[in-house]
This record gives sequence, structure tokens and C-alpha cells, in this order.
Amino acid sequence: IMLTKHLLLEKMLTPDFDEGIERAVSYIEENLAEDLSIRNISRGVNISKSVLYKKFHTVFDCTISEYINTQRVEKSLELLTKTDFSIEEISQKVGFSSTSYYSKVFKKLKGVTPLKYKKRGRL
Repeated sequence: IMLTKHLLLEKMLTPDFDEGIERAVSYIEENLAEDLSIRNISRGVNISKSVLYKKFHTVFDCTISEYINTQRVEKSLELLTKTDFSIEEISQKVGFSSTSYYSKVFKKLKGVTPLKYKKRGRL
């Protein structure tokens, strides 16, 4: 009963987090390494681009691109510390178009470069 109440309360507090946004998030997670343009996402989950933009901004307080980049960086963390892949290989595996862009986004989100993070994780 407590769990049900918690879930109902959570649904009431986040009314904008609906099935459409859940499908979009799942689609993004399943296709991180692919070209995740707004067009591809909206087609993949059958939601208009404008609705998708609006829902992401309302629910996550960021753009879809920012959300995707954050998810890609988060996915790269494990690869950085638990594999011997190069930074270039990791950036490709998580879907960044270039290693330099990956490094820029990573540093913005984590405060260090991927290489420093990788070295730190090896200590």
C-alpha cells in the first residue's frame, strides 16, 4: 500500500511525465550510439517535434540535445574506467560525432577531461 501511495503521489507531482516522454527516454537509451536527431526521435516514438521539445523542457529542464549528451557522457563513465578503449573509441561507442566534441561536453559536465577521468579511475 505504501508503494502504491508513493507511486500515485509521484504521478501527481510529475503530471508531465507521461507515456510519450517515457517512450522518448527509452528510445534515446536504446539508440544512444545512433544518430539521435529530433526528427528520428519524434518518428521513433510517434510524437511531434514541437511536443517533444516542450515535454523535455518541462520534465527535464533542458533541451533534448543536452539530455542526450548527458546520457552519452554518463554511459561513457564506465567505459573510461573499466575498459582499455581509447577516448576516441569510447566517444564513438556512445554516439558522439567527434572526439573533440565528446571531450568538450564531458569537461563541461564533469569538470575534467575524459583522459583525466580515465587516469583518475585507474589509481
